Amino acid sequence: MNYQRLLEYKFFIDALPDIILIIKDGKIILANKKAEEVQTALIGADISDFIKSSFERAQYRLSLLSEETKVVGPTDYEVTLKSGEKRQFEMISTYFTIDGMPATLTTA
Repeated sequence: MNYQRLLEYKFFIDALPDIILIIKDGKIILANKKAEEVQTALIGADISDFIKSSFERAQYRLSLLSEETKVVGPTDYEVTLKSGEKRQFEMISTYFTIDGMPATLTTA
């Protein structure tokens, strides 16, 4: 993966006020400052660790993303933070590619 490209995305998503996650193969590969304010140590975490109660629904919705279906959502998810606290987030996900490999940009 081109890490210089990820740094370019990081610069862009850090400027946004919403929580932004970039997910590849079920792993969070990039998170903006707002996301890190809510939850530390996101990079490398498995997204299923945070949405256990609705992971199957999320997995299905993300499987719909493709070159033809670029956006799914918005939908509500209950997210469990590492502290055990539960929060509701409305999320929308967008398909895109990084270095020709599919990835998902999720906004909460």
